[in-house]
Amino acid sequence: MAANRKEVDELGPSAAHGKLKQLLDTETELDAMLRQTRIEAGALVELAHAEAEDRIRKFESELDAAGAVLRELIAGEREEAVAAIRAEAMRTVEELGALDEQRIEELARYVAVRVAGPVSGGRS
Repeated sequence: MAANRKEVDELGPSAAHGKLKQLLDTETELDAMLRQTRIEAGALVELAHAEAEDRIRKFESELDAAGAVLRELIAGEREEAVAAIRAEAMRTVEELGALDEQRIEELARYVAVRVAGPVSGGRS
C-alpha cells in the first residue's frame, strides 16, 4: 500500500488526475454492473416465483382430478355395496316367504327358548 502511495506521490498532477479519473470510471462501471446484476437477480426471483406458482397450480389441478376419480370410484363401490345388500335382502325375503307354517312355528319356539328358557307345564 505504501508503495502505491509512493507511486502516486512520484506522479505529476496530470498523471495523478488521470489515475483518479480511471479509478472513478471503474467505480462508476462497477456501480452500473451492480445495478444491472440486481435487476437481473430481481427478474430471476420473479421468474422463480412464477414457475413455483405454475407448479402449485398444476399440482392442485392434478390433485383435483385425482380427487374426482377417487370420488367416482367410491360412489361406484357404494352403489355396488348397496345393490349387493338389496339383493341379499331380496333373497332373504324370498327364503322366508318359502317357509311353511310348521317351520316358522319351530323357529319361533327355538327363539323363545333361547331368549326366555324352556317353558314348563305348557306345550312342547
